[in-house]
Amino acid sequence: MAFNLDVPDPIPQKVAFSPESGAGTPYKSNYFVGRHITLARGESVTLSIGAFTKLHDCSFRFEMLVATTSGAFTETIDDHGKPFELTALAKPRIEGAPFSGYQATYINGPYYGLSEWQKVDPATYKHK
Repeated sequence: MAFNLDVPDPIPQKVAFSPESGAGTPYKSNYFVGRHITLARGESVTLSIGAFTKLHDCSFRFEMLVATTSGAFTETIDDHGKPFELTALAKPRIEGAPFSGYQATYINGPYYGLSEWQKVDPATYKHK
């Protein structure tokens, strides 16, 4: 699931991940509508939770409400006691060059066919 931090009251959205790019495509629907996670004693579940923004510089924590037979409590999920931080891409200075808002750009990973970081010219590099 992922949260769109460009909206005033983000909801947990369902996300479909692309194995080729490692990127997610969020749906507009609330992840928990019609869905509950119920665990037996000693059972665990892993949730993959993300956040995205196209417009803002954000800091945030997640709060999860957990209901048990002994009562409900809130679990805070953060970055080792600090908020998570996320920044939108810099606005391009050159049309058609999505990274032209940066002084330097580096790429890496299987999506690019690379195993090491490679510097590219942000004024001319066009993402696949």
